[in-house]
Amino acid sequence: MRAARLLAATLNVVIGGYLLLIANGISVAMQDRALGWHITPVPSRPVARIVVYVTVAIALQLGSAWLLMPAATERDAARFWGQYAARLALCIGGCFVAAFVLLFLVMALLDAGVI
Repeated sequence: MRAARLLAATLNVVIGGYLLLIANGISVAMQDRALGWHITPVPSRPVARIVVYVTVAIALQLGSAWLLMPAATERDAARFWGQYAARLALCIGGCFVAAFVLLFLVMALLDAGVI
C-alpha cells in the first residue's frame, strides 16, 4: 500500500509540473501577442486557463502531501500540521523541479530532432 501511495504522489508531482509548464506557455504566448507577434495561438480566456492550471497543480500537491503523511498513532495537531507543511513544501518544490526536468527533456529532444 505504501508503494502505491508513493507512486501516486510522484505522479501528482509530475502532472503538477506539466500543468505549470502549460500555464507558463500560455503566459509567454500572451506576452508575445501583446508585442505584436503571432507565433503561437492563444486559447480563449487565457487568464482563466492559467488560473485553473495553477489551481489544479497546487491541489495535486496538497493531495500528494496528504498521501505522504504517515499513519497517525497519536493526535498531536501541532506536530501533524508541521509535518504536513514540510511535506507540502517538499511536494511544491518537487513540482518545480519536475517542470524544469520536463522542459529540459523536451528541449533536448527537439534539438536532437526526435520530436
